Amino acid sequence: MATPTGEPLHLDPVAGPDCSTVRIAPGDACTLGRSAGSSVVLLHERVSRRHALVQGRADRWFITDAGSTTGTRLNGVPLSRGVPAELAHGDLLGIGPWSFRVRRGSAPGHERTSVTIEDSDSPRTIIEADHAPVTSAAQRRLDQFIACSERLMQETTQDGMARAALESLVGPGGYARGAVLRATDHLASVEVLASVDSQAANRGAPQDPFRFSRSLIRRARDGQAAAIIEPAGAGAQVGAQSIVDLDIRSALCIPVFVSTSVVNLVYLDSRAVEQSAGQEFSLFCRAVARMYGMALGNRLRAEVDERRIALEAEITAARKAQQQILPPERGLLRGIRWAMRSIPGWFVAGDLMDVFPLDGGRAALTIGDVTGAGAGAGILMAMAQSHLHSGLMRDPDPGRAVSDLNRYMAARETEGRFATLWVGVWDPARRSISYVDAGHGHWLVRRAGGLTTKPDSPHGIPVGIDSAQLFPTGELALAPGDRLVLYSDGLVEQRSPSGEMFGAARVADVVAAGATADDDAASLADAVAHFSGGGSLNDDTTIASFEFE
Repeated sequence: MATPTGEPLHLDPVAGPDCSTVRIAPGDACTLGRSAGSSVVLLHERVSRRHALVQGRADRWFITDAGSTTGTRLNGVPLSRGVPAELAHGDLLGIGPWSFRVRRGSAPGHERTSVTIEDSDSPRTIIEADHAPVTSAAQRRLDQFIACSERLMQETTQDGMARAALESLVGPGGYARGAVLRATDHLASVEVLASVDSQAANRGAPQDPFRFSRSLIRRARDGQAAAIIEPAGAGAQVGAQSIVDLDIRSALCIPVFVSTSVVNLVYLDSRAVEQSAGQEFSLFCRAVARMYGMALGNRLRAEVDERRIALEAEITAARKAQQQILPPERGLLRGIRWAMRSIPGWFVAGDLMDVFPLDGGRAALTIGDVTGAGAGAGILMAMAQSHLHSGLMRDPDPGRAVSDLNRYMAARETEGRFATLWVGVWDPARRSISYVDAGHGHWLVRRAGGLTTKPDSPHGIPVGIDSAQLFPTGELALAPGDRLVLYSDGLVEQRSPSGEMFGAARVADVVAAGATADDDAASLADAVAHFSGGGSLNDDTTIASFEFE
């Protein structure tokens, strides 16, 4: 069962055509693509009709490339088709010509921001940093570059890399101050990842507040290294402040590329009282920025791989716990012939299913779904199934057994997780099944005469929420040849490549066409696999059909 995350996800556009921030509410799935049916329509030839899917599971968010033509990039790394990748705060997501910065929660900004100055109308010269001729200082610069490269390759954190690049550029013979930035919110502000002020360090004083040229950042964000030379006395007033007001003599902003994406910016400036860096130094700055981008790209790729490996390990552990306690796919017990399928999805959803004998010739049938995903949901599922099994063995009344499980789960720290359940006890002597539907709802009856219905039934809330909750018991008569079909929400909530859900109506149609329990399980599994487009299902899906002889 998918549980709504506790906070929304925002995709803030930082490059590309004009586009509003994308907000995805907890529990929602968002398709991005060129098609009018997408949740977010991105009209551009480099965007596929259904390009990517963003969805939340528990308190985590994932991005999946939906088989796009031009690919989806996470921190400059192309994603594999149909394989979810976890999104973290601050990630850079690339779709066609757009770059989006991932933001968790509702806060409008970032942790480390500084304002920019609108100086587009200021009379100054903007030039692209260009290659400078080799001078007698070339050897010294080469030594500096090699030392910087070695340090960049040794750093294991993004913050450490940013500082290593800055410390090779700021100081004697270079710029007096520098910062590594991320452009945010259409350049209204920037996120400051690291900063160095050589003059303040020499004075033993705190750094002066940075103010950054918006036009310079705009140029660099679009992929061009650019410099500002501000003539004395020039500068438009912006809030009683301009580059000249701050006594800035020169400034340089260089894009940091990972693959083809501008991930960060290196911003350098000097004041009038400080030595101004020459054009030759611009070449050195560009070389350092390029090496920084290469090192950063390696680190970002490693982080994406680390997340993928951790996710796969979590999925594998949860799936093993789940598979070990599931019954066989086919069986016969107390006059009930059953068939089941458990289809693994990318997000282990904590499905449980069991069928076992009870005293007096009776049999217990259970199916359920624990909220959340991963190992935590798998462990809670195993705990719930074990407790319910032992409870029904002691007392075959499903209402009392589920109420006891509810008290057991509510009394424990389960990180807000709960479970939906359908629990039935079959009595062949009375040819009826007494059952509890605890917030599950995913079941139907296929009568021997051909009628497929979902009976009106008493139902309660999921277990583990309110320890005082009591669960009403329903009664269902079953004639020879009748079939009871139970399934988890992964079946009905599976989406097609166009974003449509499989839905309960399709389940009923497939079951109506089948003749046996095995037909139900096999046909529903085939139908949802085809409906999904052939890729992995979003959540684990469990299907069980019981035919009464």
